[in-house]
Amino acid sequence: MSVTESNLSEYGYHMVTAITQAACNSQLRQFLSKTTVKNSVYYLNDGNNTYFKVDSETREEDIPDSFPAEFRERVRQIKSTGSSLFKEFEKLKLFEIKEGDITDEVKEAYYDLYLGYAFLIEDGIPQYMTDKMISEKIKNPDFNPDTLFKVVEFQENGDRVNFNQFFKNLVIVELYENRGLHFNKVCQPQDESWSFKFDIQMNFFGGSYSNLPDEIKERIRQMSMVQDPDTLFEISQLVLDMQTLSTVVVPVIENVSNKAREIIQTDIITGYFDRLEKAGETIFGHVIIPKPSPVNTRYLFTPKRYTFTVSKNTLNYIIMFDDGEFPEIRKFSWNWMEQSDVRNGVMCISSEKLLKIVMEVFRTNVLRYLRIKILAELNVGVAKCEYSASFPIDESEQEQFRTLDDKTYYYNYEHNSDTGKKSFYIPPFLGADAQFKLCYKLMCIANLGTLVENGVSYPSINFKTCIGSGADFIYDSGHSDGIYFNKTVDFKVGIKIKSDGGIEFLTDSSVTDNKPAGIDVSGWSKFCTVGSIADVVDDMKSEMNNILDSFKDDAVDNFAASYNTSTQWVMPGNRTFTYTGEGFSTGKDFYSYVNYIQE
Repeated sequence: MSVTESNLSEYGYHMVTAITQAACNSQLRQFLSKTTVKNSVYYLNDGNNTYFKVDSETREEDIPDSFPAEFRERVRQIKSTGSSLFKEFEKLKLFEIKEGDITDEVKEAYYDLYLGYAFLIEDGIPQYMTDKMISEKIKNPDFNPDTLFKVVEFQENGDRVNFNQFFKNLVIVELYENRGLHFNKVCQPQDESWSFKFDIQMNFFGGSYSNLPDEIKERIRQMSMVQDPDTLFEISQLVLDMQTLSTVVVPVIENVSNKAREIIQTDIITGYFDRLEKAGETIFGHVIIPKPSPVNTRYLFTPKRYTFTVSKNTLNYIIMFDDGEFPEIRKFSWNWMEQSDVRNGVMCISSEKLLKIVMEVFRTNVLRYLRIKILAELNVGVAKCEYSASFPIDESEQEQFRTLDDKTYYYNYEHNSDTGKKSFYIPPFLGADAQFKLCYKLMCIANLGTLVENGVSYPSINFKTCIGSGADFIYDSGHSDGIYFNKTVDFKVGIKIKSDGGIEFLTDSSVTDNKPAGIDVSGWSKFCTVGSIADVVDDMKSEMNNILDSFKDDAVDNFAASYNTSTQWVMPGNRTFTYTGEGFSTGKDFYSYVNYIQE
């Protein structure tokens, strides 16, 4: 089972965006394969096991007081030459020295500058893993790199992930006294990775528009068309919470001291995640919530509350479009994505929301043109009997769409008008009675279907609207009656998600004339109202056709024009993405697949 079997109404959820574990790993692998971060870090020991870290940003005033005065003086001398401790250590080229080849400069750094440890850290994926991925991809274009290694592993039904941390390269140098200065250098093996595994919790934290990547900024700005979206939106980011970081697996690094291992597990790892955070790679996604604002933006739907869950192979953002208590968080009875699906995720909107919203827009913005009062009018006088009609829009409270069955909705409207009996005088001796009755019926059936545009099929809501009107011209108890107007409008609303995340409503309409029998003129009407009935019927037909044209041309063309139709309330990851492959599930949920744009 997949999204094609989804039924969010069973859970009370309004919207879900599910992103696959494979997509998250793919984005992290892209980052790690492109990163060029290569750092050298040095650690000094004051002789009493107080350690001081030296890197490119170290300041002289940060040196602990436990280091002797002569050392401080030496540092000042180095600084006066325009150099620094870090630059002096870099000149030693410790990571290129072979074991046993200890230079005088290295000895001086050990004895005079208290150098104890040096680390060369290169972020990224070990070369042997990269080579393996490339070779497997050449042999099999459908190869899934997750089968080789994963950076993140979702923990189902929880809020945590396992994070596998890799070094492209790591070199450890130790200097210590052992019957003379001892030099020890250990490198990560070429066919093995020193990979740490961590358990980390995911949490929502407040974000700022100004700190977002440019491409995400632009998407949010387009939702409001203002320069400072912080005034209109609350931006929350789902991130790896580094405060919850706990180690699960520590690699076996042989032939190094416990202190070297300790430094790696604390400072080196902390620096790694600091760089990951700075690059935005610990951000799994954004949720956008409109703030209360004097700017009256009419969104098709407006998110109010949100949370997330983890299912098998997917991270699920759950969105509610109303206030109140959040529905119970339960495991979904379907997998959002098939294991074999190469797409990155899916966005799904409950039928309880999207279908009803579309029907409500159709009812209020379109059907109102056909919701008319048909008013019969009868003007009598001496030897005069004139029939006419007017067709004002009925502005009273409208009926709602109702459910006919699991797949069909219907809407009915009816209006009747009766002038009542009126008497008039026909000189010199005759009198006559006349009466005029009109009825108007509107029935609309809505169900799910498809709309084809430019050879592409889109899911649609199809509205079949039938309008008919009958008349009864009564003259001296003689009835000239029948149905004079009966047409059916087929109106389709196709739903297309544009690449930028906005809904585009595609519309198509056609009119069928059901060719009613018309008015059967009988009795005295044939003789006493000759021509008048036919003329009145022609006028009413003309007016009904004008109403239908207004409905078809004006209202249909402007369907949902007054709404902001953005769906981009959830933005997975920190990259540009597109929507493709719209459809309706068996539970009538609307869905569209999400794909990251590969750089």
